[in-house]
Amino acid sequence: MDVASWDRMIPTIEAALGHQLFEWQKAYLKTGELPSLARASGRTTVYCVRIILTYPVPINLAQVESLRDEDHGESYRRWFRRFFMDTWERLKEAGLPVVQIADKQSTHKGLSVSVNVMNLNPVKRAVQIMCAVFEDDRIPLEIRTEYLDKYNGIEWEADAEQT
Repeated sequence: MDVASWDRMIPTIEAALGHQLFEWQKAYLKTGELPSLARASGRTTVYCVRIILTYPVPINLAQVESLRDEDHGESYRRWFRRFFMDTWERLKEAGLPVVQIADKQSTHKGLSVSVNVMNLNPVKRAVQIMCAVFEDDRIPLEIRTEYLDKYNGIEWEADAEQT
C-alpha cells in the first residue's frame, strides 16, 4: 500500500481505534519498519492494524496466534488473539479493507473454478498472491507451507486431460 493510501486511511483508523496514533506508528504503517520499543507502547496495536489491512491472503482463525509480534507465554497468545480480533472488528466496522478471516471449519476441497480464457487476469492475480505468500518471511512457515501445498494440489484442466 502506498503512502498516500495510508494518509487517507489514518484518520479512519484513529476513529475506529478511538485514539490518535503516535507519529512513529503512522511512519510504521507507511514504511513497514517497526522500531524496537518497550511493552505497552502501542507497538502491538499498530502491528495488528498493518497485518489486518495488508495481509495478502485470508487468515485462518486458528492461525491468528501465530501472527503475534512477540511471545510472552500462553496468556499473551490468548490475549493477542482477542486483541487482534477486536482490532479487526473495529477496522471492519469502520469500512476499511480488512483481511478476510476464515473459520477453521472452512475447506477448499472439491473447489472448481470456471475461467474465461479471454480474461485470465483473475487467475494471474491469484497466482501472484500465492507466490507472494510463498516468498513473504513475515508469514509463518506453516501458513506458507499450507498455501504451497494448495498451489501444488491445483489440477489444471490441461494437466488432467494429459493423464
